Amino acid sequence: MKVLIYTWGSRGDVQPYLALARSLNEAGHTATLAAPAPFTDFAAEQGVDLYPRDDTQLRLLDRPDVKAMLFREASRALKTWTKEEKKDFKAKMKALMTDIKPVLKETFVPMLREQYLAAESVRPDLIVQTHDDMDYGHFVAEKLGIPHVVAELYPFYTPSSHYPSMSFQEKEWGPFLNRLSYVLPKLFIPMKGKVNKWRQDELGLPLRRGRHNRMATATGEKVHLLNLFSENLFPPAPDWPPTVHPIGSPLLPAAKTYTPPPELAAFMAAGAPPIAIGFGSLSNPDPHAFGRMVVEATEKAGVRAVVIRGSGECIEVPTPPSNIVVVDSVPFSWLCPRIHAMVHSGGHGVVHDTLMQGIPTLSSPLFKESALWGKRVAKTGAGLEPIWQPFLTVENLTDALRKLANDGAMADAAKSMQAKLESEPGHAKAISIIEQVAKVPTTA
Repeated sequence: MKVLIYTWGSRGDVQPYLALARSLNEAGHTATLAAPAPFTDFAAEQGVDLYPRDDTQLRLLDRPDVKAMLFREASRALKTWTKEEKKDFKAKMKALMTDIKPVLKETFVPMLREQYLAAESVRPDLIVQTHDDMDYGHFVAEKLGIPHVVAELYPFYTPSSHYPSMSFQEKEWGPFLNRLSYVLPKLFIPMKGKVNKWRQDELGLPLRRGRHNRMATATGEKVHLLNLFSENLFPPAPDWPPTVHPIGSPLLPAAKTYTPPPELAAFMAAGAPPIAIGFGSLSNPDPHAFGRMVVEATEKAGVRAVVIRGSGECIEVPTPPSNIVVVDSVPFSWLCPRIHAMVHSGGHGVVHDTLMQGIPTLSSPLFKESALWGKRVAKTGAGLEPIWQPFLTVENLTDALRKLANDGAMADAAKSMQAKLESEPGHAKAISIIEQVAKVPTTA
């Protein structure tokens, strides 16, 4: 069976789908990942073919003005702004969006087209897609006359009285408002006119009722949904239909060929397991100031630390003291078993990676989705309450590092969560469901 998997976003968004693709390949199928072009080599390392999607929109996040606005936007999470601050932010955001909107409009339709081009290239028997606004894999599946499955990283896409919709994910509402919150996403469809025109003019499909619903086929049958996250963080809602399946987070296997640089290997061997501090692709307007804060906090807390610069280059420590080693990147599968705890961005991937290794964590997010994961981890006792990145200080980071280093109950809770995640269904169940939908012989 040939499977085409669409995904979009940063590494944390892409990696679970890459892991699913690898597992399908190992089960004897042929999976192709349609993902942003920069992940081509990453996919190849896992033995997965990648159909490159244009990354123009993704690269907007690398612009210094966009980075600055994202950081400033995150500061609204806990701080009440003055009227002047609100006015200034609104004006700067308007100017930024005026500059960015032409790029978004110019690239939107080509990104729709490349989804069909990917399918023409692969000729899949089944499509796996997400709920991303730019993901119209269900249109492509309808055009080709093949089934599709939806795979998601959050529990906010199936109408429920237990969880609100994705648009209101951070709200803690009661059953009625939770269910009502799913109405708005059905009414607001980004670039709806362009999508409809592409569907009708280029795919040759009718503008039928319910066409934008990813969770129903053209003939009205319910589509299966794979929840690629831990049910121990977000338990299945009692009112979800049987077509919604808890899977757990598909994780990539440990890197077998990784050889740490000499300075990292020497540092790890020179003392007790350190705490890792890294924020992946997240950026900071002043990485050197952030680095100075990390240096001071680790010294005050009396801990050793592995500082990971990451692709976002959020932390810069030009001259690290003896209690710190700085690396550009390091596979978590190698690092996590060798560290005591971690301070991270709070995204889906790093949360599940660290829980699977049984280490306590502090989430320091820039986005509400990441803050949500951090709160869920804290609720289990396996980590601290998130501290949004703009609000990190020497004082609260020092306090957090001390707790991560010395809180035995937190360490025990992290080990308990490790055992729970290891017991979740994982790849085998996801593959079984995909095989059932595609009506192919099972791999069992």
